[in-house]
Amino acid sequence: MAKNHLSMEVENLKEIQRAIRQAGDDTLRKELKATNKTVAQIVVDAALPMVPRRSGRLAASVKASASASAAYGKAGSPARVPYAAAIHWGEGSGNVNFSSGATVGRPTRNIPGRPFLWDAADRTINRAVREYEDAVQDLFDRAVRGRRL
Repeated sequence: MAKNHLSMEVENLKEIQRAIRQAGDDTLRKELKATNKTVAQIVVDAALPMVPRRSGRLAASVKASASASAAYGKAGSPARVPYAAAIHWGEGSGNVNFSSGATVGRPTRNIPGRPFLWDAADRTINRAVREYEDAVQDLFDRAVRGRRL
């Protein structure tokens, strides 16, 4: 599966990361990563009820992941759930994977897209942004001002 994931750009994130680095507190960096994962988990939790189920492998593969600079939800893996992108985006004439060559060497399937991660992100964006802003503001205050709010 191609690396398809949700992402959101955060203004001034580089400055926040720099302030955390300059504070020299590894705990703050770990907390930023945990904050990113918490926000990604909001989307994943909303997506799980919408994931199509046959064997349950696709639903089991939906995960929240994060680093200190990114938060994302992902589904599938090339080895165990290679069809995740086809289910999420659809496959066939007019769909994302049709023109990318993903169907080369095998018959084209007419699979309608069921973008469960995208839909969950749309439904949870306001809550995720509020929680992220609050957590990052607290981290920034602790890094720059040395105080906890």
